[in-house]
Amino acid sequence: MESEHYPFEPLAFLLVEDSPSEVFALAETFNTARIYNKLMVLRRGMDVLPFLRREPPFESKRRPDAIFLKLPLRDVDGGKLLEEIRADTRISGLPVIVIIDGPTTDVMEETFGLDAELVLHKPINPNRLRSALLSLEGRWITFLKETANGEAAAPLPAEIAVPAGSVSS
Repeated sequence: MESEHYPFEPLAFLLVEDSPSEVFALAETFNTARIYNKLMVLRRGMDVLPFLRREPPFESKRRPDAIFLKLPLRDVDGGKLLEEIRADTRISGLPVIVIIDGPTTDVMEETFGLDAELVLHKPINPNRLRSALLSLEGRWITFLKETANGEAAAPLPAEIAVPAGSVSS
């Protein structure tokens, strides 16, 4: 059986999240929402700018089409990181979706004024994730269609995009 060929490449998302269990939870939310775009993962905020700029050791990695940025991060100030992304003309146009633990006063103050397209509160349910991605006007999202027998095709695996030795628990 020949595979289908499409005139486009599905979007790739970069998830910046330092908790392995939260990476798994968001990947499961993508699967439940039937969003099977490529999901790249960075577990350290300090790797984000070199990754986006395709600097060593990330020069061969694909630049993502949108970023899911968890705040706060353990190793960098996420607000400053977002400011640096917006200040760099090579990457400033990337949509950034900020993920926060919940709508507490401290978190709301932290995200107020950030130059992000969206802010999502954990836990993120599949319908909210779909709605959020669809609200990124002018962007294409890949959703999986059920097969004739009612089963879904296997999702694309998440890619951990970190240099050797930089994975932390």
